[in-house]
Amino acid sequence: MKWQVAAVALLVELAWAQGTALSPTAHRTVPTERPSENIALGASYAMEPGPGYEFCSDPGDVEQLTDGVYSDGYFWTQKSTVGWVGAKPVILTLDLGTVKPIRGVSFHTAGGFASVGWPEAIYLFTAGEDGEFHEIGELVELSAAQHGPLAPMRATDAMWANSGMSNNAEIQEHYGSYRYWTDRLRTHGRYVCLVVWPVGKYSFVDEIEVYAGEPEWVNEALPGRGFTDVSAHADLIAVREGIRRRLTQDIEALRQAAADDGIASRTRRDVLGELTAVEAELEQASRAFGDDFRAVLPLNSWHERVLRAQAWLWRARGLEPLTFWQSDLWDPLPLIGTPDAEARPEVEVHLMRKEHRAAAFNVSNSSDESMQVAFRLGGLPGGDNPDYVTVHEVAWTDTHGGVPVAAALPEVGPENELYTVSVPAGITRQVWLTFNPVNVEPGTYEGEILVESTPSSRRFPLRMHLYPIDFPDKQTLHYGGWDYTDLIGHFSHVTEQNMTALIEHLREHRVDSPWAHPLALPRGRHDET
Repeated sequence: MKWQVAAVALLVELAWAQGTALSPTAHRTVPTERPSENIALGASYAMEPGPGYEFCSDPGDVEQLTDGVYSDGYFWTQKSTVGWVGAKPVILTLDLGTVKPIRGVSFHTAGGFASVGWPEAIYLFTAGEDGEFHEIGELVELSAAQHGPLAPMRATDAMWANSGMSNNAEIQEHYGSYRYWTDRLRTHGRYVCLVVWPVGKYSFVDEIEVYAGEPEWVNEALPGRGFTDVSAHADLIAVREGIRRRLTQDIEALRQAAADDGIASRTRRDVLGELTAVEAELEQASRAFGDDFRAVLPLNSWHERVLRAQAWLWRARGLEPLTFWQSDLWDPLPLIGTPDAEARPEVEVHLMRKEHRAAAFNVSNSSDESMQVAFRLGGLPGGDNPDYVTVHEVAWTDTHGGVPVAAALPEVGPENELYTVSVPAGITRQVWLTFNPVNVEPGTYEGEILVESTPSSRRFPLRMHLYPIDFPDKQTLHYGGWDYTDLIGHFSHVTEQNMTALIEHLREHRVDSPWAHPLALPRGRHDET
């Protein structure tokens, strides 16, 4: 009873987090016919990482994926289901015992509800006795091509009546189970590997089937270059799929933007044509990265083309080649969206001495080429470009969840008395200014930012209000966060090369309570006194 209450409580919590409600009914998609013999029945398999979703985990997880038993009822509360939380990707490797011909694979899962998404991709690999895997295809795409895309299932009024919950416009039920499958493969192998990329942090599966092919197929060569480390190859797939997702999302967003009535038909035609041309090359574009790849936008030349199409839309709306504008300091910037040309930049900061305080302005490029914007800070105490102001070119980066963010702050130093930032075509670049005056007399200072690069010079206000108060050397508010400087390699962000600089940076910004692992501060021993 305790387990059931805990499971229901968690499901309700997850459900309401999505604005939905709990359903008692599952939609089953158990196969009644198979294209050929299921040669995976009873096969052993390896899982990387091991399953960890507590409400369906049990010792039987090591055999339930090929036991022929499909879950009956709500997927993630059934012991016949195997589940993961937080794992990206999930790697499942089946051993068929000997090399066998393969015509298809199926993967039965559930989702669409309580933060459980459908798989973004399920990559298929096969290997012979040598253990060298070869990429065969992507099951979500193959299944959609053969059977049509997955259509989310909705609850009926009867289901709502049975659940005892209100069926209103704010609560929509989408739970369902689904079997991704294809019988259009022509391959072979002893080992069949599925690399599952979930949408969100949950993955569930209760049965995997592999369908027998024609005997002569075992004599055919496997496609592409072989590899033995599937996990390392999965990292490459992650980059590949991230590029594909970024391009796909931005193409779709710009298609919607081009549909605006204010866009001239010729511009709309040019934009849609360019987006379609890039879309036709998605496979090539998603593989265009090297060992030094970073998720900094634009990702590659195809992404540059997509964003350049946004510049065409900006020009059609009357924007100048460079538009300088202001937004609220902490508001996230949209990668796809029209700059607010009416928000004239006026950079203003209020602070105490010895305090760190930020201000920013934006510049958007509606030309066809990347532009270098050079500027200087004038009129403040200390002369041009005073040393108590640090300039940052805010870098656009993609994220694990596919949401582009302008948050990284690489520093820009002055050269020949000018700061220079790059602004690719169709992108808004934010310029972030960090103020830390220490030995400056209090007062209100009216300075300016002078832009001295082509196509035209600009100037706009830069005001600093410095109050006659010193920020305390020791604060009563203790400050810390996701720091972890006690271990090299933690979350891959602390290295031998950057640890000293990171610690200095944290100290400079008054971090006095950094996070660390338990070994950094042992619990100690205590007695009754």
